[in-house]
Amino acid sequence: MYNHAGLYRTTEFDKPVDTSGEIVDSGDPSLDGPVKNALEMIEKLAEQ
Repeated sequence: MYNHAGLYRTTEFDKPVDTSGEIVDSGDPSLDGPVKNALEMIEKLAEQ
């Protein structure tokens, strides 16, 4: 995760940053599902 100044960080308020997410209701069931981080999401979207 990057802060407002563009510096990379792995914690926020002394807690690990959760970079996971999920693609939902994309209209393509093979695309929907959890992702570990932004890079995985980009790769998943690029495959389509």
